[in-house]
Amino acid sequence: MDIKNFKLPPSLVGKVHRGDLFFEKKNSRAGDDFILKNLTHAERITAEDGAFVLRRICISFETGKSPEGYSLAGCGHPEDLTTDALSALAGAAEWQSDNLPRLLFLDLETTGLAGGTGTFPFLCGIGFFDNNCFVIEQFFMEDYPQEAFMLRHLAERIKHADTIVSFNGKTFDVPLLSTRFINNRMRVNLELPHIDLLHPSRRLWKGFLPDCRLETIEQKRFGIRRMRDVESSLIPMIYFNYVRGHHQERILPVFDHNAQDIATLGALLSFFCRLISGGVYEGLNQPLELWGLGRLFMKMSRMEQAASCLCRALDICDDRALLPHLLFHAGMLYKKMGRYEQALQAWERLLQTSSTQRIIGAIEIAKYYEHQAGNPQRAREVILQVVHGTSVSDELTSYIQGFSSGTQMEFTPEIEKRLRRLEKKMGLFDDGGVA
Repeated sequence: MDIKNFKLPPSLVGKVHRGDLFFEKKNSRAGDDFILKNLTHAERITAEDGAFVLRRICISFETGKSPEGYSLAGCGHPEDLTTDALSALAGAAEWQSDNLPRLLFLDLETTGLAGGTGTFPFLCGIGFFDNNCFVIEQFFMEDYPQEAFMLRHLAERIKHADTIVSFNGKTFDVPLLSTRFINNRMRVNLELPHIDLLHPSRRLWKGFLPDCRLETIEQKRFGIRRMRDVESSLIPMIYFNYVRGHHQERILPVFDHNAQDIATLGALLSFFCRLISGGVYEGLNQPLELWGLGRLFMKMSRMEQAASCLCRALDICDDRALLPHLLFHAGMLYKKMGRYEQALQAWERLLQTSSTQRIIGAIEIAKYYEHQAGNPQRAREVILQVVHGTSVSDELTSYIQGFSSGTQMEFTPEIEKRLRRLEKKMGLFDDGGVA
C-alpha cells in the first residue's frame, strides 16, 4: 500500500488523523518564535539536552504595576513582612531569628485539575522579592519532552528558598510538583515551611465574598480587574491545542493569568501580615468581615486580637439576623479566655436581642451559674424563664447543629435532664423522687 498517497474514507475524515502528517507539522513548528514574538521579556533557554521558554517580569514597588499591567494593588512590599506574622500564617514558629525567610511564591498551570501522575505542570510561575521590585518568573515547556530540562532549572530556584507561599498549594501544587520531580528522577526538597493563603482567606471572607477564589479576592478586596484572562477550567484544553499546533494565540492569556496570580499572592501575603502585626483593620468595616478576622486570630491563638475584632463587629452591626450569631460567639470566646463576666453580658444581651435564639443564651448562662458561680437555683430560674412560651425544639436544633441548621429534631429531654440535675443539686429531688 502506498502510504503517502493513501486517502481516508469519507466516514473517517475528522475522526482519524495520519500520524506522519501530525508529527511532520509538529517538527516544522519546533523552535518557532511565536511565544517569543508575542510575550515581553521572554527567551528560549536551550542546551544539548533540551529547551524551554523563560519569562521574567519585574513589578516596581513605586508604581505597583508592571508595563504589562500586572498589579500588586499597592499591597505587596517586603517591609510589611515580619517573622511573627509569617510564622503565625505558617501555623508554627518556624523562624527563631530576626532574619526574614527567602520566600518563593508558587503557582502552576497544569494539563489537568485533578492532579495525579499523568498531570503535567506545563507553566510554572514563581515570584520573589528582589531589591526594589517583585520579580515573577515563568517556566514554560512548549512540548512534553521539555519537562525534565525545565524542571531542572526550576529546581535551582527552589533550592534557594526557605519558605513556599501558595494558594491551595499544600493540596495541589506542591504534591503535583513533587510527583513530577520523582518521575524525572530529581531530588528536590519541597518539605519547606509552607504558607497556604487559601486557608486564612477562607476564614476571613467565607460568607462575606461570593467565593474565595483568588480572582474574586483581588477584584472585591484589592480592586484589580484583569484585562486579559482565561477561566482555569479551560487552561488544560488550551495547552493541548497549543501542542497540536491549533490556536496558538490562546496560550497568551494563560501567561497573563499565571503572572497576575503570582502578583496577587505577593499582595495578599503583605495584606495578611499587616493585619496580624499592624494592629489595624486594613479597611475592614463590615461586621461579617471583622468576625472572619476574629476567627483567623482564634485559629492563631491570638485571643485578645480576636476579642477586639468581635467587639468592633458588635459595635457596628445593624443586621438583626447576624447580631445573635456575633453575641453567642463573643460569649463563647470570652468563656474560653476565662472572662466570665463579659461572657455573661454577651449571653444576657442575646436573651434580650433574639426571640428565636434565647434558649442558646439561656443554656450558656445556666452553665455559668451552675459550674462557675455555684448557684443551681439561679441556673434553673434562667432556663424556666426562657422555656415558657419558647419553641424549645427549634432553638435547640440551632444550638446543637449550628445557627443555619434546618433539621427539625426533638431535644426537649435535654432540657428536662438539665433541670432535673439542677433540682437534685438544690435538694428538690432525691434518687427516688420528691425530697
